[in-house]
Amino acid sequence: MTTLSNAERIDALKNDRKFITKSLFHYFWGDIACFTMIFMMAPGIIEMMASAAKELYPDDKDKQSELVANHNVFYNTQPNMTIVPGIIMGLEMERAKGEDIPNEVIQSIKAALAGSFAGIGDSIVQGILTPTLLSIGMGLSQNGSGLGAIFVWVAFWAIMWPLCYWLFKLGMNAGAEGATTLLEGEFKDRFVKAISMVGCIVVGGVCASTANLNLGLSFGDIQVQGFMDGIFPGLTTLLGWVLIYSLMKKKQIGALKMVGFIFIWAIAAYFLHIM
Repeated sequence: MTTLSNAERIDALKNDRKFITKSLFHYFWGDIACFTMIFMMAPGIIEMMASAAKELYPDDKDKQSELVANHNVFYNTQPNMTIVPGIIMGLEMERAKGEDIPNEVIQSIKAALAGSFAGIGDSIVQGILTPTLLSIGMGLSQNGSGLGAIFVWVAFWAIMWPLCYWLFKLGMNAGAEGATTLLEGEFKDRFVKAISMVGCIVVGGVCASTANLNLGLSFGDIQVQGFMDGIFPGLTTLLGWVLIYSLMKKKQIGALKMVGFIFIWAIAAYFLHIM
């Protein structure tokens, strides 16, 4: 039976599905736990390193403790951008193999990449994916069905888990240089643009099927709503959407203020028989 060297054993972990899954599970289990302004998402990195410590340093408890303690520092990014913890794990693996990588270098790389990928993650996950899935879920729950909520939860993780797994593994194997290439290349911009287009199409479709803006105005025997529907069905809803979007985009009106404005306008328009 061939005995693997320490370096070969650690390299094998980079493609070990069980090791990667366990590391990701511990990262997600702790990333928002004990969330404070001092450490933010550090518990996720600490939990991940604690789960891997025995495999990186199987016979050295002092090194295991040092590995975990080194990451008891501030860390914050978009949680699903697992390429960053993947890169950090990869660097710690190289260090465990005997490479001369100071902890200060690892912490500097972690801080630099966290900020860069936070912007990408917030744009894609919170700015596009989540609103898109919620829009579909709202459509499924129009009649009081709980299917919409179930769909959002299942669909989110059906998309994010494979992506998070791939990003984590990519980070471990590609390292900081691979992440830099990804950030500087055209892939990032093309990917964000493609996801944005899909999100706009889905949200637009849901808006057309669920939103309904009817005018109660009439001039003689002519109903304004019927006249506009004859030109373009749903035209008033489209114009309402354009107005809301313009106010939020150009006048920088926040979402909560806009909801309040729509609520007040709807009440006033109802009593004035405008709608």
